[in-house]
Amino acid sequence: MYKVMIIDDEAIIRERLKSIIDWEGLSLTLVCEAGDSNTARELFFLHRPSIVITDINIPVISGLELCQEFTQTYPDTRFIVITGYNDFEYVRASVSLGAVDLISKPILREEINQSLEKAIKYFRSLVQTQEKLHALRRALRENRSLLLDRCVSRLFYTKNLEQDSIILDELAALGLKIRGNYYFILILSPDWDTFPPDFNRDLVLSSLQNIGDEFLDKGSYRHYALFDSHFHINYLISRASPSNDHLEQLANNIRDRVWLYYHASIHGGISLSSPQLSGVHELWTQAWNSCDYSYQIEDSPILNYKNKKQLPDPLENPCPPFTQDFTRSSASSPPTSQNRLIASAKLYMQEHLSDPGLGLTSVSEHIGLSSIYFCNLFHREEGISFNEYLNQERIKKARQLLADPSMKIYEVSYAVGYGNPKYFNFIFKKLVKLTPSEYRRSL
Repeated sequence: MYKVMIIDDEAIIRERLKSIIDWEGLSLTLVCEAGDSNTARELFFLHRPSIVITDINIPVISGLELCQEFTQTYPDTRFIVITGYNDFEYVRASVSLGAVDLISKPILREEINQSLEKAIKYFRSLVQTQEKLHALRRALRENRSLLLDRCVSRLFYTKNLEQDSIILDELAALGLKIRGNYYFILILSPDWDTFPPDFNRDLVLSSLQNIGDEFLDKGSYRHYALFDSHFHINYLISRASPSNDHLEQLANNIRDRVWLYYHASIHGGISLSSPQLSGVHELWTQAWNSCDYSYQIEDSPILNYKNKKQLPDPLENPCPPFTQDFTRSSASSPPTSQNRLIASAKLYMQEHLSDPGLGLTSVSEHIGLSSIYFCNLFHREEGISFNEYLNQERIKKARQLLADPSMKIYEVSYAVGYGNPKYFNFIFKKLVKLTPSEYRRSL
């Protein structure tokens, strides 16, 4: 089944689309819908749909801008853009993404289903292209020197190696240019129980490496893959930035692609970063521990070591000390470590509601989690998305401030973190069913 997301600020249009799409015949399933770009961005982040149907004219940014943003993050996503503009050819010419199909209102049943069929054909063509790349890259890898594998494996398994310059010179002499500002380890582990029993494991690993190489190349990473005797792929990676959040996002792209090809699962572990290549052994240990832990939890098959440090050890203390400055708890029912993370996040949000920069990234950094993991954790623990919760809290505070007649409405908007009063009015009316002015008059 291919996952579909619908974005339109008019509920009647969303209902129309849901009623005319041939869901069963095209093997499609609706995973989410949104009425504005901020909500759409977070739901897209949560569900990673294969196909997005969006109107151009939505708040806060246009559907086209949203498509371009999503494409940079998840290049395999296909988009169908709906427009009501009269100058249809001008809009068509403005679409720079070859993957986007453009249809005009009123939306016809035949037209939308034909557009969806185009998207599905694209996914099928990916599989055919992958098979050709697999054959070519396998032939190239068969000629790779075993010396390079031995040299890289020594980095993984040996402590206290020689200076970086010596290691880099040795790797360069063997044809591997891996020099970077920071180094990481990514381990990918197929969940063999989800693959058909007759699948050849070596061929699956080769295909998985092809997928991993493709995404790492697009992300401008330098990398090298080493297969181990446990049928894992161990990636040595370098890049300019010390953050591993983008690598976590990329690893989830790899996981989604594997599901698309095989309808099977993979697990993985991501290390922190190190400026020293001689410290790769510690990074490899972090990635291995994260990968091993990912099999014991349901919500994070690709586990960032940054997140693992905040999770309980299933074999030791089920609720380890929390690293942030948050100690409030219930005397009758102590919170789990994950609940304590959410509690700390909510406290931080309350203290910074007036900050227009308050968002998923800043809050997740405060509590020591990656933004991807925190987004999913918050939704699971609270039952609503992070963005929905933040808007609710800001509007709750705004209602209190509107009781003060000396404050102008735009001042209230700024006081609760909305730098754009027009957007503040949009969110306020969406949640309260009244404009700020109407609400103030009702007091």
